[in-house]
This record gives sequence, C-alpha cells and structure tokens, in this order.
Amino acid sequence: MTKEEVFQHIEALDTYVQSEGFKGYDPYDILNSKFDLLRLGKMPSAILTQIQKRNPLNLRPLLGIEKEHNPKAMGLFLKAYSKLYQITGEQRYKETADGLFQWLKDNPAKGFSGLSWGYNFGWANPGKVVPRHSPNLVVTGFIAKGLFEYQRIEPTAEIVSMTKQIITFIEDNLQTTEDESGLCYSYTTLERDKCYNASLQAGEIFAWYYAQTKDVAFKEKAIRIAHFVASRQETDGSWNYSESLDGKATRRQLDFHQGYVIESLDFIQDQLGEELLFADHIAKGTSFYRAKLMKENGQTIYRYPIEFPVDIHNQSQAIISCVQCGDYAHAAKTLEWTIRNMRAPQGHFYYNKYPLVSIKTPYIRWAQAWMMLAMSEMCENKIKVTS
Repeated sequence: MTKEEVFQHIEALDTYVQSEGFKGYDPYDILNSKFDLLRLGKMPSAILTQIQKRNPLNLRPLLGIEKEHNPKAMGLFLKAYSKLYQITGEQRYKETADGLFQWLKDNPAKGFSGLSWGYNFGWANPGKVVPRHSPNLVVTGFIAKGLFEYQRIEPTAEIVSMTKQIITFIEDNLQTTEDESGLCYSYTTLERDKCYNASLQAGEIFAWYYAQTKDVAFKEKAIRIAHFVASRQETDGSWNYSESLDGKATRRQLDFHQGYVIESLDFIQDQLGEELLFADHIAKGTSFYRAKLMKENGQTIYRYPIEFPVDIHNQSQAIISCVQCGDYAHAAKTLEWTIRNMRAPQGHFYYNKYPLVSIKTPYIRWAQAWMMLAMSEMCENKIKVTS
C-alpha cells in the first residue's frame, strides 16, 4: 500500500465524518440517555457505563442518546485536518480546519475562569460523578494541541491569546501536588489527583507557550511537570496510569497511555529546546511500549498482558507513536492490520475486535478522530506502506 492508497482511506473517512457533520456516539455517553440514570446512584451508573461500552448492540437510539459533537474529537480533527492541509495544500482541508476552529471557539465550558472544554457527556465511577461539559485537563489539552497545529496554517496572535486563557483555567481551577520530584496538576476541577498523562497536558501547554513568548516561568513549570512523571517511570520502562494522593498505591494500566506519556515528554523537550532532557526516559519507555504492547503482525495488546479486545484507540496511538520514534515500517504494518480487520466498507472504523465478534459502533472520538489523526501523521512523514 502506497501513500496514495493511505490517502484513499483518509478520503473515505473524510466523506463519512463530513456526512455525519462530525457528530457521533461515544463509548461513555450512556448518561446522555433520556432516562435519568443518575437517580440510580454512582455505582449503578458506573456499571451501566461499563456494560454499554462492551455491548456489541448499539442500544443508544432506544435509550434516547443522540449523536453529538464531542469537543475532544473536534480538537483531534482540527489537528488532523491542519496536517492534511500542510501536506496537500488543498483548500478544502483548510476550510474544514477553519470550521472546526470556529466550533471550538464557540463551545467552551462555561462557569470557569479562562478557557477550557469538557466531554459532551457526564461520566461516573464508584467514587464520583463528573457532570456533562465539566472541563478537564485531558480534553482541554488535546484541543490545545489542535490549536497549536492550526497555528501553523493560520499564524495569528489569537492562538497565543487563547493558550494564555487556557493557562488561566489550569492555574485557577485545577488543584496541584508538589514534592521534591516536581509538580502535578489534577485531571478535573472536582478533586485533587495524580494522573500522569493528564498532568503532562499542562506541561505541553506551558512548554508551547514558552516557545512562543520566551516567558521562562512557563519553561520552569513545564520541566517540573515532566520531571514529576519521568521520576515515576518503572524499571521496565513503563508508567502506571496514576497514583494515590499519599503515593503508596498506583493504578497499573498499560495501554495507549504509554504512548501519551512518551509523546508528551518528547513534545515538552522539543518546545523547550532541550532535546536530550528526557531522552533516556523516552528511549526506555518506547522500548517497553514497542516490545510489550505491539505484536509483530500490527495488532496491539489491549492492556498488557491482556490481549483482547483489540481496541481502535490502541491501534491509532501505536501508529502515531511508531511514526514519532521513526519506526515507519511498524506504523505501516499497524495501519494495514487495522484496515483489514477494523474498517467498515463505508470508510469508518470499528471500536474493538474480539476473536469471534467485533463491536462496530462508529464512535466519533474513540475511533474516527484518532484514526484520522493517525493516518494524517503517517502521510505527513511520507511513509510508504509495504504489502
């Protein structure tokens, strides 16, 4: 498969998402049901969420759940279409990016200082319920990265100004943890926590802002955030997902978040002009990620050591991460496997695949936005996909 053939899949996916108006379902959107499921309590709501995301039957129309714009998906699409315009120079990609940018400007979270975004659905776990549109660092961070890419095709002081407003949200509304290893920002506005990949989103935003303004205060903050996470790297090169507030317990979840952490550390050191600052951590983390979560045939591991289901987000992040580290051959192999096994004839991608059944619900954020970004990353780097 050549680069031109990869573009055929990009075009098919573009046709699909444009026809849907960039709206869709999400694995976690059950609380958008017309039935007030939260009346059942946190635990039942959390259980229903987990059941629905694993259900091969899409019952959302029966539950009154509508397709919607997902702010994080819009940010991912913004980054992807900005890349596609840079690659091709085709005005239609620029026009799509312009529309996505305008939507994000028009639909920030409300009720908080600065500028931020949250998911278009509420979500529950046994410990808490996060309301619909409640802003968080992960959604805001990925949208910020879409803005940074858009800045490359539409250079304007507005993006720098918006980034400063995002920083205001982070500093005014998110709790922090500080120790001798560095600084950690919390995932949501609701409580203090220590989620590594979420905190690194703040590090990326501070680093990019420093690169634009040369305000050394943000360089120092970005380094402290990155050091906090780098210091938590396990001896095998992996990172846990999070740790308890007292630091005595960790959540061991080895999946696409490994790629998030590596990508963030690399972005931070690049923006700061410190290319070797976290090079050893990145190399060791990449070695673990490549060896333990990616099979040689292009299939990824769900959550090491659990193999199934094969998750589309794992597939897309593996493509992105392999491109980032220069392993173009395996990025191509992963895309080929994904197209053979997880792509619908209409051009969109399935959620996940078990040995005997696939969940084919076409999630807009989890599948379509991530695969559009992954394929645009491949073409940006002029990869030739071999059979």
